[in-house]
Amino acid sequence: MGSFPKHLVVLMVIAGLSVLMDRTCGAQLHESERQPPTVRGTVHIKMQNALADKSATLTVHCSGRLRDEPADLGLHDIAPTSTYEFTFETDNISRTLYYCSFQWPPKNSRNFDIFSQDRDGRKGDFYWTVSDTGPCLLDVGTGNEDCKNWS
Repeated sequence: MGSFPKHLVVLMVIAGLSVLMDRTCGAQLHESERQPPTVRGTVHIKMQNALADKSATLTVHCSGRLRDEPADLGLHDIAPTSTYEFTFETDNISRTLYYCSFQWPPKNSRNFDIFSQDRDGRKGDFYWTVSDTGPCLLDVGTGNEDCKNWS
């Protein structure tokens, strides 16, 4: 059998490897460009006025970023022992954050991140009592409260 030129063998091997690498790298690039499926979650926030002065109205102004869009919920007055609540959808792509300012007589003003997707997860019911010392998150299952100091 005659000898096959070595340079043709080398060229054929290089061509074969090029095709194989192109398909493999192309598939990896294609996979990396894919977005993960969007998974939504529902969040329900409820805040109760638990100020020591049982006649004081708590004024709340919440705003934040919902799926990378600004969200302003406006001013709301919460009568003593009454509640204010809102609901929104989150997803696994963006990070949702709602922060609120709280004001009450005579001249108290505090701020708090009432919902942070990084801290609180993607879904759930969050029942907060807001007092002079800070907001407390109620664990409905145990009845325990996780209280935060005003920053």
